[in-house]
Amino acid sequence: MSNEWLNAQSFERSYHLVSAINTVSIHNKLQLGGIDDSARLDDVREARDYLLEFFQRFQPVVQGIGADGSAVPEGIDPRLNDLARGFLNAQRQRPRTSVLAEVSVDEISRLMESSSESDQERLLECLRDLRSLVEQHSYADVVKILGEL
Repeated sequence: MSNEWLNAQSFERSYHLVSAINTVSIHNKLQLGGIDDSARLDDVREARDYLLEFFQRFQPVVQGIGADGSAVPEGIDPRLNDLARGFLNAQRQRPRTSVLAEVSVDEISRLMESSSESDQERLLECLRDLRSLVEQHSYADVVKILGEL
């Protein structure tokens, strides 16, 4: 597969991830604020399912890289591997500036399925930092596809 194709696939995945993160985040913020958002429940359910499916595929990639970040899992999309490395870098960063430093992919999945108010607040923080990471990753794809902007 060509690098252009991998970059385009990665950009599309990033677009869908950011969209799903935004949908779930907006819904949770409205719920926490006591505002009825029941009209968008189908979209929210679809976004949650997309994120949970992504986390299911992403967790083994993160684990496969290893604690020191030197392992290269076989058969993995190199751009997904790069995103996993970014996630692990956020966890190792000192001082800890990202909530991602304190959670695993499995923990984010658990938060997604919880209805506890404190878990939903924590999920919002995780999704905020994950969105930032995905947007940085996506920018790299855009530069590779279109050149420096």
